[in-house]
Amino acid sequence: MTNHKETLRLKSLGLTNTDIAATCTCGRNTVTLTLARVQENGLPWEKPALCRSSRSTQLT
Repeated sequence: MTNHKETLRLKSLGLTNTDIAATCTCGRNTVTLTLARVQENGLPWEKPALCRSSRSTQLT
């Protein structure tokens, strides 16, 4: 299962999608889709610690 909070945390640190995928052991397309869904749903990717688990399940 993809760790969405970790994906968001790494993106906020400025990592590329490829680097995030390697770190989270998921595909680059998974990272791209996760970030797109965050943007579509207006979730706060800049502060993933504030994102409740119930809201992060909206990404799947």
